[in-house]
Amino acid sequence: MKVKKLFAVLALSAIAAVGVCSAGACAGNEGDSADNTVNTGNTDNGTGNENAVIIRLNKTELTLEIGETATLTADISPDPSLIKSLIFSASPEGIVTVDNNGNITAVSQGTAVVSVTAGGTTATCTVTVNAVSTVDVAGKSFVLDDIVVDGWSDALIEQTKRQVAGTTFTFSDDGSVSIVWRSFVETGTYTQDGTDVTIHITDAVLGGTPQDIGDGFTVNVTLDGDKLLSPVFNEKGENIGYQIYVINTEE
Repeated sequence: MKVKKLFAVLALSAIAAVGVCSAGACAGNEGDSADNTVNTGNTDNGTGNENAVIIRLNKTELTLEIGETATLTADISPDPSLIKSLIFSASPEGIVTVDNNGNITAVSQGTAVVSVTAGGTTATCTVTVNAVSTVDVAGKSFVLDDIVVDGWSDALIEQTKRQVAGTTFTFSDDGSVSIVWRSFVETGTYTQDGTDVTIHITDAVLGGTPQDIGDGFTVNVTLDGDKLLSPVFNEKGENIGYQIYVINTEE
């Protein structure tokens, strides 16, 4: 009789122990590991579970500028074949986007945490997004690189590229500027306030002949990193795209 009672107690203890582990992580199994892996389940702490999942990311911290991209890759162990898919997410929303291939795009300034989950295990990467740094245009020359306009066909864009090929913006250290628009050469002065560059045209030459432009006019361009964006307008005066210029590295 005593043997039966002892056997019953041992059996109940074993069942209780299995129940604790099967309901989630066993005691002492939750938290950040040295490889930035958070184990929340399916781990093997002596329970005989061979389906333990460990995620190691190629990056645990990233610093990007708005518009830049990066890719997170995950190393799954001990058996990657047990994992059918990885789930990527970012929090809070609006700072970065991430797809389920781990491709991250920086959207706005701030800090976000990108999480990768598989088999009840999560690993994270902290992403810091900074505002786009801009160059000082003084002493630099920009040449046409691309044209991006909403509603324009590829054929129209290519035709326009041929028409404006050779267009340059040249900014001197003394605050003067020269712009070549096909057969036009315009000169003036400029000011730069961060990403905003205001150009006041005071003289123009067409085909070698000076043109009277009165008090001149203003051209506003913006800087996106090391690119200069000159706006394109439709007949209604709406901004529908940009001519994109890059620093002339051949000078």
